Amino acid sequence: MKLLQKGIPAYFIGANYSGAKKAIALNFYEPNSQKLYVWFDDTHEPYCLTNLSPFELDQIEALKKHPSFKRFEIIQKYDALHDQDITVTKVIMKDPASIGGKTNDGIRYIIPDNWEGAKVWEARIHYDGCYIYDKQLEMGMPYQLTEDGKLIPVVYPDAEERIKEITSDEIWCKEAGADIYKGESQGKYKGFKYSRRT
Repeated sequence: MKLLQKGIPAYFIGANYSGAKKAIALNFYEPNSQKLYVWFDDTHEPYCLTNLSPFELDQIEALKKHPSFKRFEIIQKYDALHDQDITVTKVIMKDPASIGGKTNDGIRYIIPDNWEGAKVWEARIHYDGCYIYDKQLEMGMPYQLTEDGKLIPVVYPDAEERIKEITSDEIWCKEAGADIYKGESQGKYKGFKYSRRT
């Protein structure tokens, strides 16, 4: 698979972690050439969140001596269940496998096993999912690399107008429960117009 070139729009179709490169590998499809491309990003740091303070975490020897440990950061997060902002500690690691792992040496086990009442969040999310969410990428949408190597979304000038054209006819089909009116449509429903029920 070739590396994504600068200035070429391509559709984002997948992501996975490359242990060899210690980076996230993003996969793209370029429709004109019908080829797949890959782009590596090593700027994102694996992490999980906890309710413990850095002072408390400092006392967990198994965490501080973990070979993948990097640092702590205090951040604010929105707690949707209680509708309030809370202070949590971001535990940043070198390797995403060290967050969960296949045995009890992952920090999602180390922290609660060594401190009563400790909670750990965002420790059971696949790393590619975490990356996509943090970077606010959208699967199936076009992106391109800028001259300085940044990945940015591609916005086609006529995209909004094309969406309006598609939705303006109110052609909306559902196999069951659709209201059918005579009108213009396509495919096997030609000759009928489907209108969304209210």
